[in-house]
Amino acid sequence: MGLESKIYATLTTSATLVAQIGTSIFPDHAVQGAKVPTIVYHRISGIRHQSLTGYVGLENARIQFDVYATAIDKRREITDLMIGALTSSTRFKIVAQESPIDEYDDDIGLYARTIDISIWNHE
Repeated sequence: MGLESKIYATLTTSATLVAQIGTSIFPDHAVQGAKVPTIVYHRISGIRHQSLTGYVGLENARIQFDVYATAIDKRREITDLMIGALTSSTRFKIVAQESPIDEYDDDIGLYARTIDISIWNHE
């Protein structure tokens, strides 16, 4: 199972997160008409670790998560629930996260929070 699939499985099996947003969680882009609040995530960089004999099955990926909500407080709440689910995952390990960037998207009329997270994953 690839990292993106592991992330999806982790987020959609978090009871507290699903209670707030259902399965409105998408890799790469949200579908048109998606329920809000929603989470969109995608890989922005990473390193696949090599040894002298080749790939060792370990990667350190940098994943960007975007949380969209109709209210500032809901955006913060969903982000905290998401980070809690990712941190407690047994599928991979979070080793670092940057401070979130908050904004209001005038085009879609939603509050957005972007956070980049470094994740170690055994493939």
